[in-house]
Amino acid sequence: REGTSINKSLSALGKCISALAQLSSSTGKRERMYVPYRESTLTLILRESLGGNSRTGMLATISPSNRNLEETLSTLRFASRTKKIVNKAEVNIDPTKKLVTELREEIRLLKDALHESSVNSSTQHSTLADQVVQNQSIVDNLSHSWEDRHQATLTQLNIAKNHMRAMGLMHS
Repeated sequence: REGTSINKSLSALGKCISALAQLSSSTGKRERMYVPYRESTLTLILRESLGGNSRTGMLATISPSNRNLEETLSTLRFASRTKKIVNKAEVNIDPTKKLVTELREEIRLLKDALHESSVNSSTQHSTLADQVVQNQSIVDNLSHSWEDRHQATLTQLNIAKNHMRAMGLMHS
C-alpha cells in the first residue's frame, strides 16, 4: 500500500514536471496552463520549489548495471524534462525596508540640494531643511525593530489602563 502511494506521488510529480517544462518551452504568448500540484501531497509541498520564486537543483542517480537499464532510462528522461523548467527567481524585498532605502536616498539628495542652496536663498534653504528633518523622522520611525515597537505599544497600553483605573472604568 505504501509503494502504491509513493508511485502515485511520483507520477503526479512527473505530470507537474512535464507541465512546467512545456510551459517553460512555449515561446511567444504565455497561455495559461494547468499544473496539477494538488494531485499529491508531494507536489503541493514542492510547489514553490518547482514553479515558484526559487532556484531549484535536481540530482539524478543512475546505475551503470544492465539490470537497472529501464530504471536508468526512466530517470534520465525525467531529468531531461526537469532540465527544461525555467524559473525566474526574484529577491523578496520587505516593503518597509524598500521605503526606508528610498527615503534615505531622498534625504541624501535633499542634503545635497540644501548644501547647494545655502548660497542662493534662505527660504528655499529652510524648506529643504524641513523636508530633510521630516524624512529623517520617518526613516527613524520605520527603522525601529519589531521588539522596540512592541515595547512602545505595551507602554502605551499600560498608560491607558492606568488612566482607565483612575477614572474608575477598570478594576485592578
